[in-house]
Amino acid sequence: MKPASFAVRFGGMSRLLVSLLTAAALAAPATALAAPPWSAPATIPSALGSSTPIVVTPAGTAVLLAPISRTAAGSSGGPPSELVPLAANGQPGTAQPVAIAAGLLTAYAKNHVAIAGSTLVDGTITDRSHSAVALGTAGGALAAAHGLSASTGQHVMGLAGNARGDLVVVTGDASHVRTVYVRRAGATSFRVALRIAVGSRARGATVTVGPKGDVLVVWEDDHEIFARHLGPTGHAGAAHRIGDGVQSQLQAAIDASGRLEVAWKTQRVSEGESNTPAIVRFATAAPGHGFGAQRTVETVGASGTGRYVGAPGVRLIAEADGSTLLAWTGFDGSHFVVRAAEVVGGHRGTPQTLSPAAEDAVLGDASTGANGAAIVAWRSGVQGADPVPGATETAFASVRGPGATAFGGPEQVSDTGENVPTAPFAALDSLSGRSFVAYAPLTGGVKASARP
Repeated sequence: MKPASFAVRFGGMSRLLVSLLTAAALAAPATALAAPPWSAPATIPSALGSSTPIVVTPAGTAVLLAPISRTAAGSSGGPPSELVPLAANGQPGTAQPVAIAAGLLTAYAKNHVAIAGSTLVDGTITDRSHSAVALGTAGGALAAAHGLSASTGQHVMGLAGNARGDLVVVTGDASHVRTVYVRRAGATSFRVALRIAVGSRARGATVTVGPKGDVLVVWEDDHEIFARHLGPTGHAGAAHRIGDGVQSQLQAAIDASGRLEVAWKTQRVSEGESNTPAIVRFATAAPGHGFGAQRTVETVGASGTGRYVGAPGVRLIAEADGSTLLAWTGFDGSHFVVRAAEVVGGHRGTPQTLSPAAEDAVLGDASTGANGAAIVAWRSGVQGADPVPGATETAFASVRGPGATAFGGPEQVSDTGENVPTAPFAALDSLSGRSFVAYAPLTGGVKASARP
């Protein structure tokens, strides 16, 4: 898994204005579940684990990356992952083995995919493992994984691609460095574009690439959030401190105008408990300008064991029409909720609560398509991180059609009675408008479903 005075028009009104005029409707949560149009969830053969990202290429091909049971696949020393094409109804096609573990997945160019993760040493990830990338055609051939230079002991923290064909990876290691690798459209290999020295209290990092090839890398170090921009020619700007963060979940986006945007969820968690609220924050920089002050999107004041906000907490995705989708886990004073809002020209519109009133729910994933189409996947029956006592954690999705200003009601994706203990993944096809969701049931394995 897009001009500074930008405005998208609907009948003569900007998208942000439409959003403001319909604020009441957007703020009101749905009170009844929509009839789910999702296909019966299909089991992905041999797949296991909770990290199952999906992407749909600009050409409309959907693929899923999943860890696999090497024993079930017939070889305890076999590849740790598989890339699985998904048909229009969510049914899996013939899987391709991937010699990369803990992988991330992105689409680039017209119909290509990239997988980045770690190689295995003696069957597991060790300090002798290195970061590697495998490239291929979605639904077609996948080349062998190739290691990134000087990446021994590092692991992949972020991966992104664009329709032009640019790819970017950020890795991190225990040697207090974050390394940004770039592969330009038409190039045959990655090169080191940036090495960032960090301290002993550094945490995560992420990276994104804009439609024109510029790169934004974001990282946390010593409880502060930093960002650095690389222009399309590779020139690196200075590092900018953009806010405060502890154990942050980081998101980065570059919109069609070149505006830089960062969102993150910050919350200190120890042994499954947090004594501080989760805070969702946002910062932005107009093209040619520095970042403004961090803004608080929402403070989630719930406390207690298991009631911290579980990952991902926030999603930020640049859309093809120039706006940006921001989705996050919030709190209405009694229940955890899932919300979404449009960001246009750096200004956040009125949030829409996607999850039903009087139910606890947490964010899973989000994806966007053409003409404002979007999907947000989430789980009900979860109090931040732990399940509601006696409840079944269920995967849902809320979908916004092309040209619409609001998401529709909740649509159940997972089978009734099926427990989904981890965040689902989502993708949207810009050509057909079809959506996909993958999730890992408590009983084991991985399932995928599609929405026409």
